[in-house]
Amino acid sequence: MQISDKETDWDIIQTIQQLRSQHPDLVIVIYGPTATGKSALSLRLANHFSSEIISADSRQVYRYMDIWTDKVTQDIRDRIPHHLIDNINPDESYSAYQRQQDCKRIVADLIDRSILPIIVWWTGLYIDTIYKNFSLPPEIPADRSRRHELELLEQQQPWYCRSLLNIVDPDTASEFHPSNLRYIIRAIEIYEKTGLQKSVLAQEHPVDHPLLMLSLTRNIEDAQILIHKRVEEMIERGLIQEVQWLLDHWYHADLQSMNGIGYRQTVSRLKDGWKMIEEKWWDLLSSIYSLSSSITLASVQYAKRQRTRFRRYQKDARDNPKQSVYYLEINLDTLK
Repeated sequence: MQISDKETDWDIIQTIQQLRSQHPDLVIVIYGPTATGKSALSLRLANHFSSEIISADSRQVYRYMDIWTDKVTQDIRDRIPHHLIDNINPDESYSAYQRQQDCKRIVADLIDRSILPIIVWWTGLYIDTIYKNFSLPPEIPADRSRRHELELLEQQQPWYCRSLLNIVDPDTASEFHPSNLRYIIRAIEIYEKTGLQKSVLAQEHPVDHPLLMLSLTRNIEDAQILIHKRVEEMIERGLIQEVQWLLDHWYHADLQSMNGIGYRQTVSRLKDGWKMIEEKWWDLLSSIYSLSSSITLASVQYAKRQRTRFRRYQKDARDNPKQSVYYLEINLDTLK
């Protein structure tokens, strides 16, 4: 991933300079669906402003998970400091509360040192921990037996957990996609442990620092082509071997870290007994194509959900802008 200047970045740079002259504690938030160039833009801006980048990817925080998460190289990290990358092992938990607190701590430290923080977000839930500045509940220990029970009930009765959450906490239920089982079960767990709804515990507050919400959009067809190319590149770089290494080192398939797109499909393929060295070359090509197709489909579907969720911020910009929040939408198709 190379850092290069683009004339088309100049408008963004001028906007940041103008806002920063008014708000020395400005924080940049870059978000957008998969394959919209968030990382590349963050590097160019960080290079221009001598900034530091806070990664808010749900998987980059894990060590040893490098290829699908597309972590920047160590050479780039030596030049442009990155935070929340390689912080924990794949068998450790990292909650939204922890991420929020770590992000706030890093932002405060950078601002104290007059460094412009650039947060790169992939997940709407994590964006909201800063954008909506939720008062997230303190750590509530996971109840593994109850989670397993709910997962079994979900297998026996599809949508059981969503229906249960809709009864005890309809506001939170409306926030989650029905297939987002992990978050749905966590919301049920919070209610059963505290007697309070997650939607009540997670109260919204004004932002801690002025934000520039920088939204990246791209033509859907172009994004899908880029997603497909990215998946092929990840497999060529060794995604299958990376996942096999994780499994061989006892990072089992049921871990939260292993349930993300790319890892989940590869784990499933490897659990079926697929060994590359045992395959005939034509069977191997067929298997790799099948894996690539399944990851691409899941990524395209995820990008669609991202676009749906991110429209909320664009709607806020039009109808109900938050105090001390500025909005800038960049359509990458117009920058060609």
